[in-house]
Amino acid sequence: YKKKTDIYKLGINAVKKFVEEHQVDCDWNTAGKYFASSKKEDKKILIKFSDTLSKLGFENNLCNKETLKKQLGTDFYNLGLYTKGGILLNPGKLVRAMIDALPNNVELIENSQLLEWERNTDSIFCKFKNNNISSKRIIFCTNAFLKSLGIKANYNFPLTLTASMTRSLTEEEFFSIGK
Repeated sequence: YKKKTDIYKLGINAVKKFVEEHQVDCDWNTAGKYFASSKKEDKKILIKFSDTLSKLGFENNLCNKETLKKQLGTDFYNLGLYTKGGILLNPGKLVRAMIDALPNNVELIENSQLLEWERNTDSIFCKFKNNNISSKRIIFCTNAFLKSLGIKANYNFPLTLTASMTRSLTEEEFFSIGK
């Protein structure tokens, strides 16, 4: 868990550096992270997790239903565990800023389905509907079904993103994010 957390910190620091360097407005929020459950029988699991985090030196707090309702805006959860260090941001704003910061020698091709690919001795050739790419190295960014393209299982990993729940938005807030 400690190694995993160190990797998360590296990622957060890299994104934070980019956000600061390029003055990106991506709604960066150091809100932390909640592990919450509606099931009262999960209390033992959360207590064990809290003990593990404490032994590793990570600050954490067990939360009851009232605290969770106050912090999360819903009374759905009965218990939870709060940890510092998690970041909330608007991924769409961040990605758009990253695209705008691409160097001139990089061409962005969006919404283009990979039709076939072939690896030769010294290059990789990819055929798309409207474009082709030939390169010595390539990073395929796709979904968890990358293995179906014939790429070795240990050369890829699925990336998961999480979302958060908020209170109901006011009409003004709802329209401000682009209905």
